[in-house]
Amino acid sequence: MKKIILILTLFVMTQTFGYSQGCLPEGITFSNQAQIDNFQYNYPNCTEIEGSVTISGSDITNLNGLTVITNIGNSLYIWNNEMLSDINGLGNITRIMGSIHIGYHVDGENPLLTNLEGLNNLTYVNGEFFLSHNNILNNISALANIDTIAERFSVNNCDSLSDLSGINNLTYLGGSLEIMNNRSLTSLVGLDNLNFIGGDLHLYHNNQINDLSSLSNVTHVGRELHIVGNDSLSTLTGLNNINYVGEDVWISQNPILSSINGLNSLEIVEEDIKIFADNLENLHGLENLTYIYDGGILISSDVITDLSGLENLTEINGRLFISDCENIVKLTGVENINPESITSLHIKDNPSLSTCEIKSVCDYLALPSTNTVIENNASGCNNETEVETACQVIGISDNHPIHKTLYFPNPANTSITLNNNFRDKINSVSIYNQIGQDIRRKDYPSNTIDITTIEKGLYLIKIVTEKSTYIQKLIIQ
Repeated sequence: MKKIILILTLFVMTQTFGYSQGCLPEGITFSNQAQIDNFQYNYPNCTEIEGSVTISGSDITNLNGLTVITNIGNSLYIWNNEMLSDINGLGNITRIMGSIHIGYHVDGENPLLTNLEGLNNLTYVNGEFFLSHNNILNNISALANIDTIAERFSVNNCDSLSDLSGINNLTYLGGSLEIMNNRSLTSLVGLDNLNFIGGDLHLYHNNQINDLSSLSNVTHVGRELHIVGNDSLSTLTGLNNINYVGEDVWISQNPILSSINGLNSLEIVEEDIKIFADNLENLHGLENLTYIYDGGILISSDVITDLSGLENLTEINGRLFISDCENIVKLTGVENINPESITSLHIKDNPSLSTCEIKSVCDYLALPSTNTVIENNASGCNNETEVETACQVIGISDNHPIHKTLYFPNPANTSITLNNNFRDKINSVSIYNQIGQDIRRKDYPSNTIDITTIEKGLYLIKIVTEKSTYIQKLIIQ
């Protein structure tokens, strides 16, 4: 009898105090207040929900019936709750192994939610954290214990937020940081300890934002860096420690942004740099940029007069595109780009631009095959022929005195003789026909090159030394 009583006692204790190993693997949707109020009765000892939890109902006023939940094995969705003013019933949740969506789109808002009290014990989100269309949400201080969001952190269309104070312990963001369409947001205070962004950094159309200094610890942006349509943003100070961007940099439609100082540490961009800024005076701030691995550079500005600030850029592996710059007069700043890293050259619709004969452009135009559009600029740079002519006048040089005559005679008929004033050893001489075929190549040549077997016509001769490359036209008669 005593044995039976002991077994019964242990059974009752297990039912009363035990915790399940998990419940509701298929998840659960709460569509009314009664379902929330009856949760503990309908699912006794269900504290760790294995699936997703959706809270969406027109009569839901509180989440008090969910206080027993400690973990969610998938995602948490809270949207389209017209009467919900707080989420305090979620106060025991510490980990969410999927994503959190509080609000979703204009039809999924929580119009009475002013804060996120109830998420105070949450430390880890294994997916994305998405705050959207919570129009009177005025603070996120309850997120103070979160240190990791494995995927995206997005705040958009939260019109009463003035900053992000409260998420100060976030140091690692595995996905993107998206701050978009927040009408009252003036700064990113709250992100001061964030140092790694694995995805995009998108700042779109935040009309009042004027301070990016809270991003000063970020060094790495894994994909895109886009600063677009922020009407009050006058400086990029705060981005000073970013040295790597895994895809493209796009700065556009920030009407009072006159400088890109703030990108001073940027060294490597994997794809395009696109800067469309009407009031941008120069490109100072990009002095440390050296490599664009697979993209190019696209510039458009009404104010900019040259491209100074890009002098250390040597490889772009993509387009060089200069267009619609009303006041640019010369291309100084991009002269050190390796011409063989330029896949196409577009210089157009720059009415004041008359000087295009810089080394990178001249060397590119002298290559056997190019993709070039030069049009609607000032005289001297109005078409490809004008630029080529100007290039011939100045010669082509790289850390050498200009060699106006690399060889003689020109025109020639039987042979050409290389000038003897090259400062470093000549590695090769190549002659290209007009369709880009290499028809004659001499490695480590003597001073005289025989051309008797080459037909009459116009050619390009390319001389490669240990430190430089020289290209000029050759006429064979």
